[in-house]
Amino acid sequence: MSTKQVQINALVQSGNEFRERGELDKAIAQYSQALNLRPNCFKALNQLASLYESRQEFNKAIAYYEQVVQLEPESSRAWGRLARSMMGNGKIETAIATYQRALSLSQEKPAWIYHGYGDALGQNGQWTEAIAAWKQALQLEPVQPEIICQKLAEAYKQQGQIEAAYATYEQALKLWPNNSKSIDCLVELGDLHRQKGNIADSITAYEKALQLAPDNPNLLASLGRSYFELGNLNTAIDFYRQAIKLKQVFFPFYQGLGEVRKQQRKLKKVPKSKLVICAILKNESPYLLEWIAYYRVLKVDHFLLYNNDSTDCTPELLQSLDRAGIVTYIDWPSLDQDDRQLNAYKDAYTRAIGRWEWIAFIDLDEFIVPTDNSYDDLNSCLDDYADVAGIAINWKIFGSSGQLTKTHGLLMERFTKCAIDDFCVHKLFKTIAKVDLIQQFLNAHKLGFDREQTYIYPDGTPVPREEETYINHSVLQINHYFTKSK
Repeated sequence: MSTKQVQINALVQSGNEFRERGELDKAIAQYSQALNLRPNCFKALNQLASLYESRQEFNKAIAYYEQVVQLEPESSRAWGRLARSMMGNGKIETAIATYQRALSLSQEKPAWIYHGYGDALGQNGQWTEAIAAWKQALQLEPVQPEIICQKLAEAYKQQGQIEAAYATYEQALKLWPNNSKSIDCLVELGDLHRQKGNIADSITAYEKALQLAPDNPNLLASLGRSYFELGNLNTAIDFYRQAIKLKQVFFPFYQGLGEVRKQQRKLKKVPKSKLVICAILKNESPYLLEWIAYYRVLKVDHFLLYNNDSTDCTPELLQSLDRAGIVTYIDWPSLDQDDRQLNAYKDAYTRAIGRWEWIAFIDLDEFIVPTDNSYDDLNSCLDDYADVAGIAINWKIFGSSGQLTKTHGLLMERFTKCAIDDFCVHKLFKTIAKVDLIQQFLNAHKLGFDREQTYIYPDGTPVPREEETYINHSVLQINHYFTKSK
């Protein structure tokens, strides 16, 4: 063996040792020195290609693998590795052609080449060919057959071959022990059962997954949906509540719970009323009764009131009003609440759907005032908005009216001075919405509806999707008593 070859072998061996220790830059330097001595050194080229592939530097990996296949053009493994790097680089069609070259060679083809070929075909939407490739990979006893089974099942699902998807997910679960990796298979199996109307089987699959991931809110919601479809409404509610507790901001969970409660009310033949108000409050005992009395004069049917850590007599007042049937009192502490106000609004949605047509989201210092003399109450006003999803009512800011201390009298009589009509803060609004049409809560002021639904100011002007600057008090306004006496 020549001195030069001894040097090359030593450099490659040194590079291998550095690589094993995780010192990759040093390994690259050693392999590169070997190539300086012999540019067509197969071992150095192959190691550099493999190393760059492991670092996801696919352009460099491809460049070295292309040199490798020139040195060993009949090596299916070399072509397969080149194809794999092309896949990593997003060159899917080129990768498919390269895998086909690897599989056309007479040399033995390992399972991972068929596996990678199936992946490339799947990414290209060629599901029939992908299925054939993955099935061939399974016959060759791959290292991770359960992963291929999962991909096969997903491909069968894409092709509409539901029974084959069932069988393959079951096969994957037999290969996979009961650990976190089997959760996806169980969820997919549960989803397939639900789509086919096999609700009891879907529940079985979801519950097995839940045993492996007991704090997964999506699984809890899936169980809620399945029990709802099975007609077990109380159990469905329990699962949706657990999901909401774990993921409070996710409105689709509230929508699912609302759908269950709506069905309960339908079965109990609960009559649907016109308007409910939702509010979250803290230490509002001096003003609570006036606020409720005002809105009862305006023919508001009911109030969903969320007590947020009040330290005055607000809870006792609310309990008395609840017993009288005037309000529904919900204790709503700040503890473990990501956004206590919006979460209260979402919870109110689940209580209101199917029971009230409209819901208003306002605060205890806000009074909706009809300014058009043709309306005496909110019920008659809402009759003119039958085709509307949401009404945005602008604020009108009222100050202290020069009062330094609290005096006797009603709030609206004591504070009569307000900001000018075009005061910039008046662009803010609160919303009255059709309960069934709410799709999301964007913030405490603005809601989201489907694009085809109408969200307007009381005078008919559309609410923009971007920043709101419009101000109009011609039909309705919200008197906002945000300071009271100084």
